[in-house]
Amino acid sequence: MSVLSCFLSCVSMGNRYSGTQKTVTITQSDLKSKDRSKYVPVGAEIKAEETDKNIVVKVLLERNGESITVASDAPAIIDAAGVGAARKFIFTAAADGNIVINGTNTAKTRVEITCPDGFLMNNRKTYRGNFLVYLSAGNLLLVNKIELEMYLYGVLPCEVSNSWEKEVLKAQAVAARSFAVYNRLKNKTPEYDLDSGVFSQVYKGRDIEARATNDAIDETAGEVLGYEGEVIQAFFHSNSGGKTASSAEVWGGEYKYLESVDDPYSANSRSYSWSYKINREKLSGIISKNKSGIGNVYDVHITDRTESNRVKNVRITGSEGELNAKGKDLRSWIGNDRLRSTNFTVSVSDNEFTFDGRGWGHGVGMSQEGAREMAKEGRTYKEILRYYYKNTKIKKVRVE
Repeated sequence: MSVLSCFLSCVSMGNRYSGTQKTVTITQSDLKSKDRSKYVPVGAEIKAEETDKNIVVKVLLERNGESITVASDAPAIIDAAGVGAARKFIFTAAADGNIVINGTNTAKTRVEITCPDGFLMNNRKTYRGNFLVYLSAGNLLLVNKIELEMYLYGVLPCEVSNSWEKEVLKAQAVAARSFAVYNRLKNKTPEYDLDSGVFSQVYKGRDIEARATNDAIDETAGEVLGYEGEVIQAFFHSNSGGKTASSAEVWGGEYKYLESVDDPYSANSRSYSWSYKINREKLSGIISKNKSGIGNVYDVHITDRTESNRVKNVRITGSEGELNAKGKDLRSWIGNDRLRSTNFTVSVSDNEFTFDGRGWGHGVGMSQEGAREMAKEGRTYKEILRYYYKNTKIKKVRVE
């Protein structure tokens, strides 16, 4: 698709798009805490933690087999007998399988920490909301229990620059909110809904907040992307390399709203193209570490590609045999920040392999740099979202 024809189709798309639609309704039963059956006494009433205005998410901050330290800028309170208010708590595991706080055995495997007059801290980061500490399978888990909109305050500046155009910030806010709500409803892990790293969406708490991103969140408050009455799994990435990938080609699960689309908007952005060189000895060591048995690598041949031109499979030939592997596995072995996407070519010269590629990330859903270019050209956040997430509508999420 040419840039001109894409521009025209975007304009007509925007004219057809009527804006925010009816609500997506989430029932209280959908939101009952998944950890209740494991951490609440038998017979206790199971309640949802949300109100009619708020959705609460639980975000894993730290997993540690030895100890976890929590501090606060005002006296904090723990729901455990014998543990008084303090500004610092050290959590360890007792031999009987319960949580120990500052030397006191709580006889609990789950405790909650609140700081009514201040903020809680962990690893030099400050957080809104409360903390939960779990002892699960021998590990201490520190989880931030926080209202959805406040959680997003600590997400957006990690995903996009607060200096970017307002419409792309608003598009990212709706996508991030949709991603969080989807995982709040679908995640099966009892103790938490989301990770604070790249396996979910990066979250760094209160210290990272910025006025521009907070405003984008506030101006789209409660808005999510819906498809056939449900909140979508709104994946996003840095740069598509010129064409987004469908969910089916990357992960095998087909979602009608995550189809491959031509993306000329990403073409002139910083992460559109890249190159990575690696010598034969280093590549052989990486392959041997992950898949032994082929010796020194002397060829990497791309055997087939996906519909969006990403590498589907490769054949790696070594001095002692061959290995057939998926393109995404090779990327993971070498490093996702080195091979920035699976849209690459590979060449070999003397003792060196060169990977030349396009885009950064898995390529599914919204290209953040492409969305920025659309915003620069005057597209609204609704038009941006509609372009990358086909057949979706922006809806208000409501808890009943």
